[in-house]
Amino acid sequence: MTETKTPAKLDDGAAPLEDSPHQDVPTEKADSDPKATELNWGWRFWTIIASLCITSLLTAIESTVTSTALPTIANTLNSRESYVWFVNAIFLSSAVVQPLFGQLADVFGRRWPCIFTVAMFALGSGISGGSNSVAMLIAGRTLQGVGLGGVNVLLEIIVCDLVPMRKRGAILGIIFAVFSAGSSIGPLISGVIVDRASWRWTFYIGVPVAGAALVLLILFLHVEYEKETTIPQKLKRLDYTGNTLLVLAMVSLLIALTYGGTLHPWSSWRTIVPLVLGFLGMLGFHIYEASGYQSEPVMPPRLFANRTSLISFVLVFLHGMILYWVIYFLPVYFQGVLLGSPTRSGVQLLPTLIVLVPFAIIAGAHDCNRSV
Repeated sequence: MTETKTPAKLDDGAAPLEDSPHQDVPTEKADSDPKATELNWGWRFWTIIASLCITSLLTAIESTVTSTALPTIANTLNSRESYVWFVNAIFLSSAVVQPLFGQLADVFGRRWPCIFTVAMFALGSGISGGSNSVAMLIAGRTLQGVGLGGVNVLLEIIVCDLVPMRKRGAILGIIFAVFSAGSSIGPLISGVIVDRASWRWTFYIGVPVAGAALVLLILFLHVEYEKETTIPQKLKRLDYTGNTLLVLAMVSLLIALTYGGTLHPWSSWRTIVPLVLGFLGMLGFHIYEASGYQSEPVMPPRLFANRTSLISFVLVFLHGMILYWVIYFLPVYFQGVLLGSPTRSGVQLLPTLIVLVPFAIIAGAHDCNRSV
C-alpha cells in the first residue's frame, strides 16, 4: 500500500475556496511545527466528519449487535459446526480486502471506494437478514466483511488526508466516540430485537444506517486525486499477485484452524495440509512483496522496519483476537450453557464493552498531554 504524498484537498469543480474542508492545506510543517498556522475548518469539513461518524456505526453494528443474536440464528438454521463460519466469513473477508482497498484508495481516490464499501455492507446486511439457509447467511456475511474491511481502512485514510498529525487524535476521537457508543449498547439492542421481534432485524438495522452514510458521502465527500491517468494505467498499479497470495494463504490457515481439533484431528492430513500451505503462502507473500518485482506492493516491507510500528501491529493483532473472542463466544456461553435469554445475554456482555469508552478517553487524554 503506497503512502499518500500530499494531503487531499476539496474536489468539487468550481466550488469557492471558503467551501473547502480547511482553508490551509495540511503540510509537513503543519504536522511537525506546533506553532504552525491553525486550520480554519469550515462547514464542509465537519459534514465530511459527520458522514464518517455515521459510517463508523456500521462497524459498531457488526461488532456487537449481531453477536448476541448468532446463537439464536444458529439454532434456527440448524447450523451446528458451521456456526463458526458466521463469524469467520466476515472477519476473513474483512481482513484480506483491507490492503487492497488501501491500494484502490491510492489509485482511484477515496470517494468511490468508500461509497462502494458502504454499499457492499448494505447489500450483505440485506442478504443476511433474508437468509433461509446457512450458505446464504455465510454469503451475506462475506459481503458484509468486504464492506466492513473497506470502511475500517478508508475512514482513517480520509482523516489522515484532511487533518495534520497533531490534530488527528481529536478528530478520530470524535469518530470513535460514536463507534464506542454504538458498540456499548449494541448487545442489549440485539437481545431485545431477538426477543421482541426477529433475529433478521439485527441485520436489517444496518441497511438504513448504511443508507444515511451513503447519502452523506455522496453529497459531501469530494477530495482531489490523480485523474490524468487512464483506467488501464491505474489498474496496472494494483498488486494482483500479492493480493492473491494473501487471500489464499489466509483462507488456507483459517480452514485448518477452524476444523483442527473439531471435525478433524490435528494429526489428520485434512488439518496439516491447509496449515502448511497457509504458512508457505504467507512466507511466499512476504518474499514477493520484498522482491521489488512489484513497483507498488500492497504491503511493502518498510511498514515493518520501524520498531514502534511493528509493536503497534502486534498489539492490534492481540487486541483484535481477544476482543472478538469475548464478543462472539461469551453470548454462546451465556445462552447455551447458562440458558439465558438473548436480552439477558446482552446485559451480561455490557460490562465488557461499556468500559471501552472511559478507558479510551483516559488513554487519549494521556497521549495528548504527552504530545503537548
